[in-house]
Amino acid sequence: MSLIALFGGPLSMAPTLAQPVQVAQNATAATVSGVATDSTGAPLANATLHFHGPSDYTATTDAQGAYHIDAITPGIYTVTAAKNGYNPATEADFAVVAGQANTLNVQLQVATLTTLQTIGHVSTSTRRSAFNATTASVQNISNQVFQDQGEQQVAHVLDQTPGIIIDHPGTSATNASPGAITFPSIRGGLGFETSSLIDGHPLAVGNFGDYVTTFLNGDLFSNVELVKGPGATLPEINYAINGAVNFRTLDPPAHASGQVKYGVDSFNGTFSNFRYGNTILNGKLGFIFDYAIVGTMGPLNNQPGITNVNSTSLINGQVQVGGTTSGSPIPGIQNSAAFQNATFLACCLNVPQTYTNKDELVKLKYNVSPVTTVTASYLGSQTYTDQNGNHVYGFTENFAPGAAYTAPAGGLVPGPVQTFQNVFYPYTEYEINNEPILQAEIRTSFHNDNILARYYTASINRLQYNGLQNPTDSVTIPLVLSGTVNLCPVGQVVGIGTNAGKCGVPGGTFTAPTPTAFNGQVANVTLVPQGGVCGGPSTGWIASGTKNGAGIACGATGNPFTGFTSPAYFRSEEADSLHGSSFEWDHPVGTEGDMVTLGFDQTNSRTTARDYPNAPTVSSVPVGSYEIYRTFLQRVTLQLGSRLNVMLANYLNLYTFHATPNGGIPAIGGTVNVANPNPTFFDTKISHDDPRIGLTYRANRDTSIRFSAGSAIAPPYLNFLSKATTTPSANNLSAPTFYTNTVANTGVRPETAFEYDLGGDYRFPDGLTVVTGDLYLSSLQNQFFTAAFQNGCYNGTTTATAAANPDGTCATGFLPLISTQNRNLGHARYEGLELAFTRDPVVGIGFKVQGSLQRAYPYDIPPCFYATNSTCSNFGTNLAVLPTENFVGSGTSGTPGSFNAINNHAIPYAQGYFEVHYRTPNGGYAGFGEQYYGNNNSLNVPAFLTTAFQSTLPIGGKVSGVQLRFDVDNVFNVYQNAYITEYGGVAYPLINGNVGVTNANVIGPRNLKISLTKNF
Repeated sequence: MSLIALFGGPLSMAPTLAQPVQVAQNATAATVSGVATDSTGAPLANATLHFHGPSDYTATTDAQGAYHIDAITPGIYTVTAAKNGYNPATEADFAVVAGQANTLNVQLQVATLTTLQTIGHVSTSTRRSAFNATTASVQNISNQVFQDQGEQQVAHVLDQTPGIIIDHPGTSATNASPGAITFPSIRGGLGFETSSLIDGHPLAVGNFGDYVTTFLNGDLFSNVELVKGPGATLPEINYAINGAVNFRTLDPPAHASGQVKYGVDSFNGTFSNFRYGNTILNGKLGFIFDYAIVGTMGPLNNQPGITNVNSTSLINGQVQVGGTTSGSPIPGIQNSAAFQNATFLACCLNVPQTYTNKDELVKLKYNVSPVTTVTASYLGSQTYTDQNGNHVYGFTENFAPGAAYTAPAGGLVPGPVQTFQNVFYPYTEYEINNEPILQAEIRTSFHNDNILARYYTASINRLQYNGLQNPTDSVTIPLVLSGTVNLCPVGQVVGIGTNAGKCGVPGGTFTAPTPTAFNGQVANVTLVPQGGVCGGPSTGWIASGTKNGAGIACGATGNPFTGFTSPAYFRSEEADSLHGSSFEWDHPVGTEGDMVTLGFDQTNSRTTARDYPNAPTVSSVPVGSYEIYRTFLQRVTLQLGSRLNVMLANYLNLYTFHATPNGGIPAIGGTVNVANPNPTFFDTKISHDDPRIGLTYRANRDTSIRFSAGSAIAPPYLNFLSKATTTPSANNLSAPTFYTNTVANTGVRPETAFEYDLGGDYRFPDGLTVVTGDLYLSSLQNQFFTAAFQNGCYNGTTTATAAANPDGTCATGFLPLISTQNRNLGHARYEGLELAFTRDPVVGIGFKVQGSLQRAYPYDIPPCFYATNSTCSNFGTNLAVLPTENFVGSGTSGTPGSFNAINNHAIPYAQGYFEVHYRTPNGGYAGFGEQYYGNNNSLNVPAFLTTAFQSTLPIGGKVSGVQLRFDVDNVFNVYQNAYITEYGGVAYPLINGNVGVTNANVIGPRNLKISLTKNF
C-alpha cells in the first residue's frame, strides 16, 4: 500500500551504502533525521515515524516534511511511518550506527483505490531495482520501461515479464498488424481468467470476459502493476483466477513538467505524445493532460493480393455453378486445407494494415484539506484500423485451371500461387473502437481512519463494417480474372433437386452450365446478398418461399426480401458498458502498521453484440442482457513482531445474471434461425465466498519470504450465457447424414479456483541487484467449455426431436442430432515457476534475466467428453483437449473436418527475457534484449528468440531534456511475414490419433523507429 525509500537504511540511494552497514560497537549516541514525501516528491507534514528497537522513539515531520531525533540508542530498529490519508509503510532492520548522523528519508503513497493494494508494499527507489516485501508475487513495470524500449503499445513489454503473456487468437489475429487483437494471460489462465483493470477498477468485458489491450498506449500510464497469486489483496477479484494486471494512469506532478515527442517508423507511420502537468494554487490543484497518437500503415502497407472468387458472386451478371476450389484429405491430418487446388482466381485485393490510435488523459486533483482530496479523470481512446489487414492469411494454392485457359503474358501460370485468405470484398473492412473511461475518487480521514470512495464508468463501442450502406445492397467490382469456371447464361439460375448443377429458369428446361475461361481479362464481379427473408423484427421474420396472405412467396415479385442472413453488406456492433462504485474504510490499529479494512464494490455491466439494428441474424448477446457483480471485502493486516506480517481476507461475491436462452428462433415457415424480437430473459443469482491468507517473513533487511493460499472466481461472461437454442440444420442438404444445432444452458456456474504460492526476494549487498522467485499451484473447477453430444434424433422438420435407440441409432426417417452446448468442465490445473534476476543502477551497466516455466492443463476428464454419439464410442469433439497437456488453440476447418479446444489460443510451456543495458550520467541509454517464446506458444510456431535494440542519445546534455532515440524491433527478422500462414503452424496431437494443423502467426518484419523527445 505504500512506498518507503530509506537513505542510510535498506533502500539507501546514497553511494556509501553500497557497503554493508556495521552495527555500533559502543554505546555512543547517534542521531536520525530525514524527510517524508509523497510519491510526487512533495513534502508531507505531520507524518509520524515510530522507531522500535533497543528503545522506542516517535517523531513527527514539520511543514517541510523534515524530522530529527537526537541521542537515539544505536542498534537495529523496525520503523513504521504513517500519516492520515496515506498508506503506512514498515521497514525492518534499519541500522542506527553509533556516533553517526543517520539519514532515513521516507516516501508514502497516498491512500487510493487506483492502485492494487499489495503494490504499495513494494519498496522502490530511483535505482529502479525493486524489492518485494508483500504477500503476493508482484511486478511493477514503470513508464520508464516503455520509454527505454521506445514502445507505444503494451504487448512487447508485458511479454517480457514472468507470469504474463500476451495471447494472439490463432485463427483471427495477424500479430504483425498493430490493430490485431491481443489480450493478457496470467500464469497460463485463459483470457477470461485474467483480471484487467485501469486505475484499479474493472473494465467492460461482458462479451467474452477478456480485455483487448491492443488499443492501450504506454505513454499515458505511470506504471503497470502485475499482481499474481492469492496473496493479492485486490478490491475485487472477478476473473482474477491467477492474478490481475492494472494499468495506472499518470498522476499530476508536484511541479511543472511535460513531454513533447514525435517519431517515425519503417512502415510509413508516425507517433507522438504531448503532456503537461503541474500543481497550482499553493498546492491545492494538481492536473495533468496527455495526448498520444500512433498512426501507421503497418507492414503490409496496402499490398495487392490474389484471392479466390466467392462461389455465390456473379461474373458479368452470370451465376456460378459448383465450386472452383478443392482439397483432398491427407491421412493422419484432421484438417487438411479444403482449397488446396483452385481453377479460378482474382486479382487484386489491396490489404492495408492501417492503425490510427488517439488517446487522451485528463486528470484533476483538488486538495480540499490536508486529509481530504478529490480526484477526477478521463481516459479516452479512439482507434481506426483495417480488419482485413488484422486477420489476413497467406496460403499457397495449386492453380489448376481447365484446358481452355491460356496464360497471358505476365499473367498467372498454372502451379503454386500465393493467395490471400480470410479477407473480404469490397476491398476492405473497417474497425472503429471507442473506449471512454471516467472516474472520480474522494479520499478523507476520520480520526486516524482512511475513507475512500469512488465512482467509475467505462465502455467499449466497437464497430466493424464495410463500404456498403444497406443490407439489401449488391456491389460490383472490376477484377482481373484467371482460370476456368462454370457459368449460367445471364438471367438463368442454378436448379435444385433433379436439376441440381444445371441452369435454367423456374418452370423451364434446365441444361448444363457453360465452361468459361478467363485469360487475365477484367470482368465485373458482383457480390449479392444471400439468405433472404421477409417480414421484419416486429412482425417476425418469414422464410424464403413462404407465401403471404396474398399467396405470394417470400422473395417473389410482389413480396421482396426485406432482410438477409448473409448480406454483402457487413456491419458488426459490440457495445460493452459498465458503471460501478467502490468504498473502503481502513482502520489502523496500534503503531505497528496493523490495519482492518472493510470494502464494497459493485459493477453493473451491459453488453450487446449483434450485426446491426433490426438485423434478422441472431445476436451473440441480445439487447437487454446485463450482469451485476457485488463484492464485500473484509481484510486484516497484522504485523506480528518485527519479522512476520499476516494478511487475512475474505471476499463475499454476489452475482446477478440477466440473459436469454432464446435470442434466436426459426423463421416463420422455415428452419433458418433468425433474431427473436421478443426474447425471454431469465435471472440467476449466485453467491460465493473466497477467503485468502498471506504471510511475509522478513528474515533480514534484504530477504523476504512469502506464502499465500486462497480462492478466486471467474463469473460466466454474457456471450457464454447467451448461447441460444437453434433449429437443427443438415450437414449436407442433398444427402444429410446428421443434423446439428446449439442448445442453451441456463445452469452454467462460475469458475472457481484455489491457489498456493511460495516465493521470496533477496537483495544483494550492493543494494542494486535483486533476485525474486515464486512457485505456484492452482486447481480450477467448472472451467468453461463448449460440449458437442448426440441429443437424440431428428427428422428434418420443425417437429420435436426423438430419443435415440439404446445403441445410438435412430428410427427410420430420423438422423442423429449433434448439439453443442456451453458447459462447465470438471477440473484444470495451473502450476509453474517464475524467476527474475535484475540490476538497474542510475548510471552504469544493468541487466534482466527473467522467465517462467508454466503448465496449464485439464485433468479428470469426464466420460463421453470426446464423443458425439450417445454410446460414447467415437471421437468427435474436443479433440485437442488432452489431459495433463498444456492448452492449445482450435484449428481452422479443413478436410475431412476440424478440431476444437477449450479456447482460441495456446499456453506456452516457457517464456523468458534477457536484457543488458547501459545508462550514462547525462541520460543516455543503450539496451539489447532477447525475448524467448517457448513451445506451444500462441503464435503456433516452434520455440524461438526475437531481438530488440534501443538507444537514447541526449542532445545538449541532461539539462536540456532533449533526446534522440533509435529503436529496432525484431532485429534479425524472425518470422517476418506481415500475414499468418494458413495451415503452416505446428501440428498438435489429437485424442483420436490424428494431428491438427494450425495457422502460423508472425512477429512481423524489422521495424526501425526514430523519435525526438523533449522532456521538461
